[in-house]
Amino acid sequence: MLSRWDEAVFYLERLKPHMDIMNVLDRTSSPVQQPAASSSTPQPVHPQQPQVSCQSKQLRVFFLILYISCMLRLGRMEKAQAALTALHTALDETRPKDLEELQGVFRVLLKNKADNALHYQHQHIPTQHEPCPYIAIKWMSFSQVYCLTYLLSGICSKSDMTQPLKSQQFLIEGIKVVDRELSVNDYETSTIYVRRNQRWFSLLMMTMLLHLGDVYLIKFDLVSAEEALLKATYWSKVCGIWETFKERIALSIGMIMHLGGRIDRALEWYGICMDHVKGSHQDPEGYGAKSLAIINTAFICCGERYFDLQRTKELLAEAKARHAAAPSVNMVCALHILDSWTKDGLIPARQHLQEALKISSALLNTQMRSLTLLLLGNVYLQTHDEQAEKMLRAGYIEASKTSNKIVAASAGSCLKGKLQQLAYGIKASDQAKDNKPVLEDIDHVFQLSLMAPLLHVPNAAEHEK
Repeated sequence: MLSRWDEAVFYLERLKPHMDIMNVLDRTSSPVQQPAASSSTPQPVHPQQPQVSCQSKQLRVFFLILYISCMLRLGRMEKAQAALTALHTALDETRPKDLEELQGVFRVLLKNKADNALHYQHQHIPTQHEPCPYIAIKWMSFSQVYCLTYLLSGICSKSDMTQPLKSQQFLIEGIKVVDRELSVNDYETSTIYVRRNQRWFSLLMMTMLLHLGDVYLIKFDLVSAEEALLKATYWSKVCGIWETFKERIALSIGMIMHLGGRIDRALEWYGICMDHVKGSHQDPEGYGAKSLAIINTAFICCGERYFDLQRTKELLAEAKARHAAAPSVNMVCALHILDSWTKDGLIPARQHLQEALKISSALLNTQMRSLTLLLLGNVYLQTHDEQAEKMLRAGYIEASKTSNKIVAASAGSCLKGKLQQLAYGIKASDQAKDNKPVLEDIDHVFQLSLMAPLLHVPNAAEHEK
């Protein structure tokens, strides 16, 4: 499955020079200096600049949507963010000229008008206003493009966990727009087209709600995450794709239970997710959901309550095997964190965590960064390194800023213990006061009756009855 995404990226990369966006998307490519006259400053130019560029703004928009989707699938967030900026600019510059373009029909000229004019001049023939040959392509309507851009913007913003509200705003606004589209049924087309259109928007609504639920999980707002997930479940049934997305729903329920302290229930739902998608390697959503379920289960098996080193190693090996060809950067970071638990000795553990810290910092993934700082702090505590306090404090501050309550509570508790060990009584007392509201928030969440409407199917055994 992953190799097919790599093939898609290969062709998209080859198309980039023809889309008039090479300078935007090729930030990392090294420019080549052209020989310059003594009176001018050398200007960087990209090698092999094509002479022919795409004449269709709509085609550039569609290219960018495909490009962003592939970059997100492969975890290349920097390129996805750059392409998203280009997509917003392209949409601002693109306006439908007629009803056809509004409905997603656009024309690609097979011959450039300027080339025609040069040809007539060269042949000493008066310029003729003959129509240029073109092909007409039907893809997404303009409203579909705008709604999909809201989704892509929300997903890209979700990767920058320092600004969770940004992603939340994109997704909530997108849901409002999609809701309006679903209530409109005045298309001057066949009933079949209307039904397809409604199903497309229903699918988009479900996907937006799933990602909105993820954003609420990042913010530790489990009640809102539950509400978004229940709505996503409803829309999956409206679309008739409940069976296809069941594993993604099971993963989200597992994560809500995990963060809500219902570890037994979380393991059951992660198990449902992993069992449901056995052999479904051709489904990207199912493949990704199972990978996350494996990683999350491995994290549980590393904890004190369910500590099972052998099981952790098995899950880690399975995750590595699934992503050996083209692992996403976030996946690599998570694997480094798990490796730090399974390796013998503090030095290998520290090395893996230092690598995870570099990756999570570059990705702006504050969830994994704060967790890595907490674990590094604990490693330094065991080696009596003076950096322990620094790491724990950084992990506590970052986790607190981004509502990562579990890590904030753990880092705060370790930090208080370290300060007491150093005989910093006042600082330790202040830290204990700071820890109190965090612990109260966690205790409140742990008392909630989470996912009650869906708990009539709590485990795989009951599924089969």
